[in-house]
Amino acid sequence: MFDYTALKKSHHSAEWFGESEDGVGLLIRGADDSPDANGVAQAEAVVAALGEIQAKAVAVADSFMKDPGDWSLSEIDVGLEAQRAGCDYIIRLAFDPRGGSGAYGYTQFSVHFRAHQDQPSPNQNHPFRLAIEFQ
Repeated sequence: MFDYTALKKSHHSAEWFGESEDGVGLLIRGADDSPDANGVAQAEAVVAALGEIQAKAVAVADSFMKDPGDWSLSEIDVGLEAQRAGCDYIIRLAFDPRGGSGAYGYTQFSVHFRAHQDQPSPNQNHPFRLAIEFQ
């Protein structure tokens, strides 16, 4: 999904950015010269379990949504914002309401996760916060 060797450094911080072929962004914390090895390992673990993680993120976000529609993954953040938020990673979702309304075009849904590697697989990735942001 991601080419970790093609990550590019952000101009504004010690954070590295990549994008999948289908437009999903990836942010990884790092230093000026390279992405953080632990951050890359965390990103790889998230991508490996992305089906389960995305389903959990959608379930959390959808539980607050009154309108029917479809969710799509827009970004995986194992970067500085996730670190500041006290979580292991953030899954960012976009919402497309049925009927073609652009009502959510400037809204981002961020689900914050903690990874509990000592737990059985279904419990390793635990969502614990939803942030609804307007861009």
